[in-house]
Amino acid sequence: MITRSQWGARSPQGSYNTLSGSPKGSTIHWEGPTMGTQDHSKCDDTMRGIQNYHMDTQGWSDIAYNLCVCQHGYVYEGRGKGKGSAANGTSQANHDWYAICALVGQGDPQSAALDDGLADATATARSWGAGSAVNGHRDHVSTECPGDSLYSKVKAGRYSSGGSASTPPPSGGGGGGKAPAFPLPSGHYFGPKSGPAESHSGYYNNDDDKFRPWQAQMSARGWTIAVDGLYGPQTEDVCRSFQAEKGLGVDGLIGVQTWSAAWTAPIT
Repeated sequence: MITRSQWGARSPQGSYNTLSGSPKGSTIHWEGPTMGTQDHSKCDDTMRGIQNYHMDTQGWSDIAYNLCVCQHGYVYEGRGKGKGSAANGTSQANHDWYAICALVGQGDPQSAALDDGLADATATARSWGAGSAVNGHRDHVSTECPGDSLYSKVKAGRYSSGGSASTPPPSGGGGGGKAPAFPLPSGHYFGPKSGPAESHSGYYNNDDDKFRPWQAQMSARGWTIAVDGLYGPQTEDVCRSFQAEKGLGVDGLIGVQTWSAAWTAPIT
């Protein structure tokens, strides 16, 4: 989850639409026009651009969506938890459903990471109290959104199963997922920036993108941790506590075993 403060969201202007106390589920959207491909470092800019358009041109109080997902699989906080959207096409749909937008449009590639991110986003909505149903914008009004490819996956239940294979449902349960490959060379680890060359802190060499998935997974497991790609005191504390809980060597360093355990170890 990339929070509003992390992507630089503006403060809302005016009030939000009312959301049901028991939302039915999540509605999937896309942006529509071709957006092309870009490095993940540009996705924060995309979010700010969408918010500016929705607020300054459309006159809405905030970005229309509760959550957004970029092509790289990162979930962005939009309006967030408990806020009625301005995206679903009717007042009733905005009242009854969370809105989740894939940051793609006509002809844009739809990666496995995007699909996993959308599944993670609907799992997040369920952790916020939404029902398990997932539909498309076109189920509320006559529109091409979210495009034929995404909509076919919606109807096939691709985004309804509780998150990607690498992320357990936020409500708990037992791990047992498949960990993504450890992204560092053999003998290297994520650790403090004061460490040796084998220690990757996220402050250098663009290692932050490599490290964020572990932090995001720990957050999904219920730990309080910033998903900033940087190894700092909070991350070290979480790592040591997690290692102790799972019977791993407690050194505060994220090597292969600690990395994998974030996805495979039971949630207790």
